[in-house]
Amino acid sequence: MDHVGLLFLSKNLKKYRYGLEYASLEVKDHLEPEMMTKKRLGLTLVVEELTEQYNAKRDKLNFPKVYISKGKCSADHECGNRQTCCITVVTQDDSNSMSQLDTIKKRVIPNLLALLVKGFLEFKKVEIQCQEDSELVVKVVMSEEHCKSVKFWATLQKSCIAIMELIDWERSRPGSVYDIFCSYGIDSAWKYFVESLRSKTDDIGRNIRREHLLVVANCLSVSGQFHGLSSQGLKQQRTRLSISSPFSEACFSRPAHTFINAAKQSSVDNLCGTVDAMAWGKEPSTGTSGPFKIIYSGKFHCTPKNE
Repeated sequence: MDHVGLLFLSKNLKKYRYGLEYASLEVKDHLEPEMMTKKRLGLTLVVEELTEQYNAKRDKLNFPKVYISKGKCSADHECGNRQTCCITVVTQDDSNSMSQLDTIKKRVIPNLLALLVKGFLEFKKVEIQCQEDSELVVKVVMSEEHCKSVKFWATLQKSCIAIMELIDWERSRPGSVYDIFCSYGIDSAWKYFVESLRSKTDDIGRNIRREHLLVVANCLSVSGQFHGLSSQGLKQQRTRLSISSPFSEACFSRPAHTFINAAKQSSVDNLCGTVDAMAWGKEPSTGTSGPFKIIYSGKFHCTPKNE
């Protein structure tokens, strides 16, 4: 699952004309990795970055010392007809030249091609979004393979050191409750969840007592972790509490897959939860609702004939 971070811009930028707009573009440009041709980076900058990163890795990987430079491509290359500049890599003379050439071909060149010239490889996508109140926010998406939840927010903050003054760090936060829990602890995740749930219920016109919202937050955090109110979060919470409820899981997503796995594991569902009890027409054991029945209407379902 990808991690999402929301970076709000500093309020001090409002005193400048188009300060927020330019700042959001600068933050996006700083974080996202892009192709050299799209960003129009000069070859001099590319050569400097490649040289610096290669020298930093050379001793650890036991690579030979090379000289990286720019110049016109030779006439033998296809790119020479288009007057394209090339980056050349030259190594020092060595008695064992064939062995060194093999090292350059199989190890040095692939590592040079993998070096990032601009941006950060960890970030999958960086985009500028406009909130409902017309405020600009930079949304950063990081893939799970590059960073775990416990290090996600710290990695993003470290990457923003050069543009630290452009960001309002008091309002900026991870996008999911679980990432907030991993970064700031269960108290911060609990408070954010309660306020977020209250805001969402107000938006849809539902007046729900705060005591009920607190009950939901307490139930989600009783395991010592806070995964959020989602099908995946509820599943992980039940796993930590050793609760078997295949019918409740099936109500959220992939019922066939859930029932097959439950049958393989010989799982038992006591229908203690609200959702799984209602799925079987039983009165929920919690809440303020009354009993209900599923009544057959007596009408047959007619399938429309294809003309």
